[in-house]
Amino acid sequence: MNWRHFIIAFAILTTVPVMAADQATTFRRLEAKFQEAIRLRQAKDWKACVKHVRAVIGASDFAGLNKKFRNSTYYLALSCSLDAGDLAASQAFAVQATLEDDASAEMWRLRGEVEMRNVSQPTAAVIGLEAMAARAPDALNGLPQKLIYEYYNRVKKGPDASLRRRTLEVFAAKAYQPHEIGGTADHFRSELAKLRAAEGDRTGASTLIATIAQPIVLLELSLDPRTRSLIPDDFNFRAVTERELAHRRDVAASHPASLVAVIEVANALRMLGRYEEALAGLAAASPEGAAADTFTDHDKQLNWWWDAVAFANANLGRYDAALAAFQQGITVIERGGANVSQLINLAIVQMNFGRDVDAIATLAPMREGKGTSPYGALLMISARGCARFRVGDKVGSDADYTYAKMHEQDAPGTLTSLALCRNDLDEAAASLVRRLDHMEQRIEALVTVSDFDPPPAAFPKQVEDERLALVKARPEVKAAIARAGGARRFNLMSPPF
Repeated sequence: MNWRHFIIAFAILTTVPVMAADQATTFRRLEAKFQEAIRLRQAKDWKACVKHVRAVIGASDFAGLNKKFRNSTYYLALSCSLDAGDLAASQAFAVQATLEDDASAEMWRLRGEVEMRNVSQPTAAVIGLEAMAARAPDALNGLPQKLIYEYYNRVKKGPDASLRRRTLEVFAAKAYQPHEIGGTADHFRSELAKLRAAEGDRTGASTLIATIAQPIVLLELSLDPRTRSLIPDDFNFRAVTERELAHRRDVAASHPASLVAVIEVANALRMLGRYEEALAGLAAASPEGAAADTFTDHDKQLNWWWDAVAFANANLGRYDAALAAFQQGITVIERGGANVSQLINLAIVQMNFGRDVDAIATLAPMREGKGTSPYGALLMISARGCARFRVGDKVGSDADYTYAKMHEQDAPGTLTSLALCRNDLDEAAASLVRRLDHMEQRIEALVTVSDFDPPPAAFPKQVEDERLALVKARPEVKAAIARAGGARRFNLMSPPF
C-alpha cells in the first residue's frame, strides 16, 4: 500500500487552519489525540494508535472539521490498523472515508485493496468495487492486477456464484482500463463471454469477444465449447497477433522506463515465430550494465527478460546462448530464494537438446514442497522423471512417475508429458482423455492436440511429438477430442512460443 499521502499529511497539521473559535477549540482537542496517535504509531504500538485515531474519527464534531485534517486522520487510521493486522478495522475506516463526497482516488484505491484482501468479507469487496466503478473509475484502473486476480479466483471457487458474476461485470466493463503496463481486462471479458454464451446470450458474448485483443485469450475462446462457434474456423490469429504487436510497440515507445513493455513486444514476436527480431529488440533495450537504472521495474522483470532471451535462442537452435541466458536469469532472486521458474525452464530446454544429465543437475537443488507451489513441484518432478528415464535411472523415474500420478490434479498436463517421454502411450492416452472430458482442463488439453506452425528447422525434433501424433490417432482419444469440440489449426507458434 502507498502511504505517501499519509506522510505528506503530517505537514498540514503544523498550522491550525483559519476557522471560527469553537471550531478551533474542537480542532485542537482532536488534533491532540491525533498527535498522540502519531506518537504511538512511531512507537509501533499499533493497537493503541488505532484506539486513539478511532476516537478522533468517532467524535461527533469530526465531520465539521476541514478536509485536510479528516483525510490525514483516515490515512493514519488505515496505516495503524493495517500494521496491527486488523483488516476489519481497516475496512471500516476505508469505507467511512469513501463515504465523503470528495474522497480521493487514492483513498478509493486503498479501500479496494483492503476489501479484496479481507478474505472473510467477499461480498463487501464486490459492493466496494461496484461503488468504485461508479464513483472513482480511475481508482479502479489503478488497482494491482495481481490482487484482482487473487480475489477473483477466490470468488470463482466460492459458493456464491453471484459474486463471481458481479466481479466480472466490474472488470469486463469498457471503462476498466488498467494502468499497469501489460495489464489487460481480456481475461475478465473472456470469462464473462463464456458465461453469457452458456446462458444463450450469443450477442452479449460476441460483443465482449470483439473487445478482446490478446491472441492467447482468443485462442482459448476458440476452443471452448461455449464460445468456439463465435470465432470462425478461418479466424486469422496471426493478424490479431500483428495488431497486438503494434499496440505493444506503441506502449513500449511511450513507456521507455518499462522493462515489461520490452518483454511484451518480444513475446508477441515469439508468437509470430520472429525470433531474430525478438532477440534484436531485447538486446536493444538490455537492462544490464548502464541501462539498469533506466528501468523502474528492473528488479521485478529482469529474470523474465532473460527468460525471453533464452527461449528465443533455444527456438533458433542456439543452445549455448540459451543456456547462458537461463543461467543469468537463475541468479535473479525470486521470492527470496532460488529462481524456480528459470530452473525448470532451463531443465526443459536442456532436455529438448538431449542434455538430460545436465537437466537432472539443474533440478537437483529443488525439492518438492520446498519453496515451490504444488503446480511448480509437479512441473519439476515431471521434468526430472523424464530426464531420469532417458539416462536409465529406472528407480528414480518410477518414483517420479508414481508421484505425478498421485498428484495429477496439481498440473494435469505434466502427467501426459511424462507418459509420452516414457513411451507409455496407454497412460498418455488415458491422461489426455481425462483432461479432455474435464470442463476445467479441457482447453489446455485441446491446445495440446491442436496444430501450430512448426518450429524453426534448427530446433531439435522431439520424439514426444511423434508419440503424441500416435496417441491422437487412437480411437478413444479421437472420440474425446470430438466430445470436447475438436482441435483447431493456428497460424502461430505453439506455446510457450
